Amino acid sequence: MVARGAPPPLARPAALEYSLSSGGLSIDHGAANPYHGDRPRILDVLERVLVEADGLDIPLAHPDALVVANAGASAFVRTFYDDELRARLMAHVDELPPAERQGLVDDAWAAVVAGRAEVGTFLDLVLGFTDETAPAVWQTIMVGLGWCDRFLEGEPRERFRDAVRELVRPALNRLGWEPRPEDSDLDRELRGDLIRTLGILGDDPETQAMAREVEALSRAGDGGEPSVVAAAIEIMAFAGGPEEYDAFVARMQDAPTPQEQERYRYALARFRDPALMERTLALATSGAIRSQDAPFLLSRAETNRDVGQVAWRYVRDNWDELVPQFAASNVIHLAQGARYLTSPEQVADVQAFFAEHDIPQNRLSLLQALERQRLLSALRERAAGPLAARFGG
Repeated sequence: MVARGAPPPLARPAALEYSLSSGGLSIDHGAANPYHGDRPRILDVLERVLVEADGLDIPLAHPDALVVANAGASAFVRTFYDDELRARLMAHVDELPPAERQGLVDDAWAAVVAGRAEVGTFLDLVLGFTDETAPAVWQTIMVGLGWCDRFLEGEPRERFRDAVRELVRPALNRLGWEPRPEDSDLDRELRGDLIRTLGILGDDPETQAMAREVEALSRAGDGGEPSVVAAAIEIMAFAGGPEEYDAFVARMQDAPTPQEQERYRYALARFRDPALMERTLALATSGAIRSQDAPFLLSRAETNRDVGQVAWRYVRDNWDELVPQFAASNVIHLAQGARYLTSPEQVADVQAFFAEHDIPQNRLSLLQALERQRLLSALRERAAGPLAARFGG
């Protein structure tokens, strides 16, 4: 589909081949506000079309039409809107069902990763989602914002955090920290996601102080809503130091349930002090953590935004000793965590290492992880400058 000068829809390569040969693209477009079932719909024309390899032009039903490509998120394709069509859609975004809102955000970020759109188009879109209520949509927003955070340093990063707080705080204020009788399962899930994002990606001191109280009460046996407790544990690791680290190690060992032990174990990979990361790496291979859990902890440590390089160096330098300790099927996780390292020096190091250290039982997964690292490194190169300019004042 090409609508009013917009680029053709983006698609995952494998999916594009499938949809062109045997799938269709559903497009809603209209200007009225009729009812669709028992809920209002902004659109009144539904067309299902087969998009061939040379594309397809579809006239708008009205000059001021709203357009939802891939209506219902039913086709396995990527879509991209020009500025005018996106602005029209955003004016009515709360009338779209969650699947379409999620698709809108996910496709916008995919376009940035693929180099088909500037990172600013994604930010312009998602920073308007302050009224969003669906966890799946928020989780998709958080993926893109998390990568933006990785590409910023210094004052621009602080101003980016301000933007995150402005986006997330209204949504959390609506839900509150305490469970409500009317809460659905999705509300409870969303509450934890928002708290986590505000405390970590937004680096919000007030949220971190609240998280400290929640985590301490939970550790004392006072319970709490599971999604909020899980978020509080991660926030405290992100903001914590040696005292919190020692408490987390102790709790990991004596927590009353396997679920709580797991929360504290994997939270050790969140601490940002290089010395504490060194302790986590040593702990992972000391026998204190089961061999079936250690590869996942090491992988998470490699994804640490601030000290992941410390974890990667440990894995790289101890590869021959680590691999025999783990089940063959779990070794791949040591490579998958490294794809989050995207500076030119890190990419060269990781790529060169695995050129000499194959994982034959998971070769395809290894190649995919290395390809993903190169893709994200290219994204860093394209996006770091515009992000710094946008948030640099």
